Amino acid sequence: MSTILEYIDYYNNTRIVTRHKMSPVNYRNEYFKEANMVGG
Repeated sequence: MSTILEYIDYYNNTRIVTRHKMSPVNYRNEYFKEANMVGG
């Protein structure tokens, strides 16, 4: 995570993988929780 682009790639990849394992509601909750942790 040395550059913002690397972070974005990592974040998008993990988000895609996570989305396939979750229901939409759980996915949305996780997404907002992560966004808040990152500083959104």
